[in-house]
Amino acid sequence: MVLVPCRSLLRDGGFANLPRDQCIAGYKEMYDDEYVGKVRDTVLARLAALEGLGNLQSHIVDEVVDTPGSYADLYNVAAGSPFALSHGFGQLSLTRPSHRSNDSDNVFFVGASTRPGNGVPLVLIGAKQVAKKVLQKISTTVQDRR
Repeated sequence: MVLVPCRSLLRDGGFANLPRDQCIAGYKEMYDDEYVGKVRDTVLARLAALEGLGNLQSHIVDEVVDTPGSYADLYNVAAGSPFALSHGFGQLSLTRPSHRSNDSDNVFFVGASTRPGNGVPLVLIGAKQVAKKVLQKISTTVQDRR
């Protein structure tokens, strides 16, 4: 597996009123076949410089290429980022949005875009925290009604 860091999708206000399929097609064009091909060739050339990997390309049996455009399409993530909101310093751990809604007392959030953050272990920790908060909320509501 080769993971190539890349920028997220550039927001295009002109896409806002398009049907979803046209919008996603536009975002996928930001990483078109020509661009992906250049990146692929660069990665293979760099790996080929390592001892024993000179003919790596001839050993590739299957290849799947995901880009921010395909992430936006497949997983409905904003900006096509596999790290949900973003992975910059302003969106790490405690700086991510809270589990609780600011607008509704009975709305809770869980997932990579909330605290504690992205990645399967952190999302599962967040899910456990939210489940506890929801159970506490339900328990308090039931006690208040008695």
